[in-house]
Amino acid sequence: MSGQGNSATPTVIITGVEQSAADTTAMSLLFDLPKPVVVTHSFGADGTSLVRTVSDVTGLLDRTTIDLEHACVPCAIREDVLPTIAGLASSGHWSSIIARLPIGAETTQLCRVASYEPNTLGGARLAAVVNAVDGCDAVRHLTGPELLVERELPTFEGDVRGTAEVATTLLEYADVIAVDGELMPECSTLVRTLARPGAQVVENWSQWDATALLPGVHDVEAIEKWVAETPPAQIGDSCEDGVWRVRLRSERAVHPERIQENLPELGGGAFRTRGCFWVPTRPETLCVWDGAAGQLNIGTAGRWRRPAARRTDFVVTGLLAHGDPRDELRRAFEAALCTPAELDTLAAVWSTDEDGLEPWLGDMKEYH
Repeated sequence: MSGQGNSATPTVIITGVEQSAADTTAMSLLFDLPKPVVVTHSFGADGTSLVRTVSDVTGLLDRTTIDLEHACVPCAIREDVLPTIAGLASSGHWSSIIARLPIGAETTQLCRVASYEPNTLGGARLAAVVNAVDGCDAVRHLTGPELLVERELPTFEGDVRGTAEVATTLLEYADVIAVDGELMPECSTLVRTLARPGAQVVENWSQWDATALLPGVHDVEAIEKWVAETPPAQIGDSCEDGVWRVRLRSERAVHPERIQENLPELGGGAFRTRGCFWVPTRPETLCVWDGAAGQLNIGTAGRWRRPAARRTDFVVTGLLAHGDPRDELRRAFEAALCTPAELDTLAAVWSTDEDGLEPWLGDMKEYH
């Protein structure tokens, strides 16, 4: 849970990919929480600026525009949000703070800093991360192929992220999922399957008592375990209310060529997929697999703690309404793995400085 004492000003962070859902969530909090102030960050119309507004029940108090040109956008957001929250808390004028992040803004690093370095918040504390979800469009947002820019949402210049990859990531990192509108049964199950165990899914947000957030429901340890590159042990195969989930796991590495050949099957469908893998040509590197609705990101996250921890481990979640690819996923996963014989010989056979994965994993020179 949040680490600072309850005397600090409780702060609720709102995330999401749908403007109207975020508006409804913020408005409900504004009327439910004691003496609240709302700090809202949004991208300017040209995508090269960040606009910060501060308001309370009396109206707009401040508006500031921050130039984003040549800036790291997530860094710029974090470096303005945290000091702003600290300043509002130190003023002593308000008893609670509502922080609305830009639509589609990545929240992981910001919340990590707020949780592990609480002094950055001054006299405030992180009470909850609330992900605002539009009940009517939840399936589209969580499984559809659209990019954020294709939905004409205000975002930063050059943003090519998929709506589903952003929406699923924000949902998985939330303490509370606030649903605006009615969820269909299968979508309700999809949301609960993607959310971390213990997260609250509130389907009647306007009727919920938001003061329950004030003591602090942000559980950074539980969240970090849930979103870790190496999936938690409790995740297993399931199929309920039209929602399926399959765990693909092996101690074997992926074959550098065959993992690329099987990318369309393993990462190209209308499903959420995340996990880790290793390659025998880069045996110490923990490789990350993260995608949704056909948008797949592959990268690295440091090194394996020890050789015995290495594994290839994907969790895939989808809707039966979009088809049932589970058998095809298992076949493609097995085809992408190295055989035991290959594991004994591949690293020695591949004496070149390339394994074909450089666009995702970087140069191989450090392994020679």
